[in-house]
Amino acid sequence: MSNEENKNYSYKVGGSIPVEQLCYVERQADTDLYEGLKAREYCYVLNARQMGKSSLIGRTMQKLKNEGFACTAIDLSQAGKSDATAQNWYAGVISGLNSGFQLKVNLKDWLGQHDYLTPVNRLKHFIEDQLLKKVAEKIIIFIDETDHLLNFQFTDDFLPLLKSCHDGNNNPAFQRITFALFGVATPYELAQDKTNIFNISKSIKLNGIEFDENKVAPLTRGLPEKVENPVAVIQQVLDWTGGQPFLTQKLCQKIVESQITIAVGTEVEQIEDLVQTKLIDNWESQDQPVHLKTIRDRFLNSKKFPSHDLLKIYQKILQQGEIVANDNSREQMELRLSGLVVEKDGKLKVYNKIYEKIFNQDWVDKTLADNNIMPIEQEIYEALKAGEFCYMLSSPLTTKENLLIKIQEYFKNNNIPYAVIDPIQIDSNRKASDFDFQWRGQWYSKVVAIIEKKFGLDYRAKEWWNKTKGEYKEDVPYACLFKKYLQCQLLHHKHDKNLVIIFDKIESIFDDLKFTEEIFTIIRDWYEQRRNNKNYKRLTFLMLGAAIPDGYEYKYHKSITGGWRTNLNNPSPPQVQPIVQKIEGKFRDIDPKVLLSRIWEWTNGHPVLTQKLFQLVLTDNSDIPEGQEAEVKYVDNLVQNIIQDCEV
Repeated sequence: MSNEENKNYSYKVGGSIPVEQLCYVERQADTDLYEGLKAREYCYVLNARQMGKSSLIGRTMQKLKNEGFACTAIDLSQAGKSDATAQNWYAGVISGLNSGFQLKVNLKDWLGQHDYLTPVNRLKHFIEDQLLKKVAEKIIIFIDETDHLLNFQFTDDFLPLLKSCHDGNNNPAFQRITFALFGVATPYELAQDKTNIFNISKSIKLNGIEFDENKVAPLTRGLPEKVENPVAVIQQVLDWTGGQPFLTQKLCQKIVESQITIAVGTEVEQIEDLVQTKLIDNWESQDQPVHLKTIRDRFLNSKKFPSHDLLKIYQKILQQGEIVANDNSREQMELRLSGLVVEKDGKLKVYNKIYEKIFNQDWVDKTLADNNIMPIEQEIYEALKAGEFCYMLSSPLTTKENLLIKIQEYFKNNNIPYAVIDPIQIDSNRKASDFDFQWRGQWYSKVVAIIEKKFGLDYRAKEWWNKTKGEYKEDVPYACLFKKYLQCQLLHHKHDKNLVIIFDKIESIFDDLKFTEEIFTIIRDWYEQRRNNKNYKRLTFLMLGAAIPDGYEYKYHKSITGGWRTNLNNPSPPQVQPIVQKIEGKFRDIDPKVLLSRIWEWTNGHPVLTQKLFQLVLTDNSDIPEGQEAEVKYVDNLVQNIIQDCEV
């Protein structure tokens, strides 16, 4: 490229790459999305931030417009603020369609005339009554930032509405409309029902930029003349960035700014030095526009999983180089959405060498120490104290009963009033067929009795329940009555206390889906009421069980999983310190940390399995060989003996 051409060429670091800018590199996703939408297939692209989704939208939309399609993009992050009502939010989407397709509808009048419709039906009617009638071409609507749907309870009907457009609504005109969804979320998070929109949509995999001399020409063109072999330089750039679009553009821009001469044969050393000095060293101060901090913060501030659980998985990837990818693991999916790791050939790996250098083992160790990873009972307590609604899922073998005892002790020591509701203890003789109306009334009455006893309410609370229930001759609305009881009696009589209700063995009510829906609706509605009534914030719920049924993992829950918290490189938390001392006392010539590390690698912190291996070590009368390799092999042999016993 000549000096004059080079002056007019620029890389784009951050934000969407405009259609007219030359540095955009097409990937397989460009072809897949374009061909899918052209064939009127619903498509979705769900990936980490700064992977080029917005640029992909702009390029694909321009191509389709050139072929006669009517297109627009709706950014859901702009549809409404965090405190938006359903009316305002859906009106924002309607406004986006109105302006995007230049329909010139007077929205103030139109919305007023259709105020009798629910917000979602108003949007549906606008599509049918205005958009499809005024736009004759085939229509493609790009919906960006779909993860913002998770911020509102009232948006649950939005994606089903889009699917109903696919199904036709008995109107052939709907065959002209196609949607493409983009965001930073998983299909499961966005739509949990079995007939959701993702089941009829094409998944577009958005990979990084792969090295191909012809395809990376948009990157090589921008390099200065002092770069003697641009293709070799870009190959090294991609080797460091893994093809991550943001980092690739940024590193290319750093080459331009550095004005260094990169002679043939020096590409490896020159690019490595540039990466070290301009990206890795003091990375937090050099992270402009922000990229690495975004990855770190999503990783550490996940609202769905404790950061320790994510660190634990990431640490294993660092140590082993890769782990088997599991699309059913929500923790793994959260890691992938952070952008830090990527799935390749069925394996989960660190996305690129730059991330691996910055977010290395030292960073993991420091992060664990700085964040003061706490015992799980304290973590639950802190979450509840902060007003979170919590649930903890665990198998029957993860000593949840012992954990519940610890939680109760922690609440007692911190003067937090609580009540434990165990559905099995309420009626141990119940069968699945017993979920009738009469049983439901007895169940709520027994729960009320437990609450009265545990929270020390006086006789007036019981009188209120019986009197209010008696005002209904039939069809007592027990769910509404129970919510009113919590508000008017429990919070009223405990007006100066924060309270916790623990539902234990929550899976025992799943035999009846209607009753399950009723219980979860009570909790969900209570959470929603907290926005408008601060008094509701004084009561939080903790659910413990072996599972939560599909569709009930609500957006506001903080996921808390079972298992001890520990760092594999330093597995000596207070919970296992007595065992460490016992091992040190019995075997004076070995390093107990090596044994503990290997045990943790096998059990992944599972309490029952971990305790069993500890017990085997302590009761083994044979000598443990000295040396790290020998100690590791010793633990491996113990595990193999357990496996063989199970097979027999």
